[in-house]
Amino acid sequence: MTANHKPNNPQYTDQNPSVELSVTVKDTLDDKSVLDAPVLAIPPIDKVQTLDALDWKRTINDTYFDLDVSFRQPNKFSGFLQHSKLLDIGVSRYYANTVHYDRGVQSSDYTDDSILITFPITGDVHFAQKGRQLTSKPGQFFIELSNLPYEFYHLHEASLYVIKVPLALLTAQIRTIERQFARSLSIDEGAGRLLVFQMRQILEFMQSHQLDDLEIKILEQQLLNLIVLTLAHLKKS
Repeated sequence: MTANHKPNNPQYTDQNPSVELSVTVKDTLDDKSVLDAPVLAIPPIDKVQTLDALDWKRTINDTYFDLDVSFRQPNKFSGFLQHSKLLDIGVSRYYANTVHYDRGVQSSDYTDDSILITFPITGDVHFAQKGRQLTSKPGQFFIELSNLPYEFYHLHEASLYVIKVPLALLTAQIRTIERQFARSLSIDEGAGRLLVFQMRQILEFMQSHQLDDLEIKILEQQLLNLIVLTLAHLKKS
């Protein structure tokens, strides 16, 4: 599939009706087993703000990049996004039913030079960038470059963890990232699993605690260290 091709079935549209969804994502892990489970499930959120199609478009663009967002059934769409921003790195917990994202060619004054690292937790995610295509499943992850066009979609409901990190923080890993972007990579061992665990802990901790600047700085440095270790020891699925 090319970066500008939309899936033949289902059809995507751009209507924006408002609906609500009762989220039923189940937590299959406890603290003891989280690192041993083959699939790391997103834990339930006590209070979830579900978004309709119009609000979802705005939220996704505010959180990540400028994206063309479309929906298979916009009148039935709903999802939630929990996002925590540290200093420069953002961490998200994402749930949505069918949705399609297109990122076009950026203008010459575009300055948000970052990567997204996406970890499917439930559901398969399809991604294409610079002639590479993949389907990423739970237990895998992939890297998206902000400065190149891409296509990202899931045909069924999916839940994800996502990290947005500026490339300026990863200068020593740039060559590794360029080799491994848009490839399905494994988190079944080592730093990748710890990285997913750390994201979950950060989201839960920042949701329930007011952190000072030093605490946020420490959390970001710990997360960055795990990102660097994960990228330095990438394992292709």
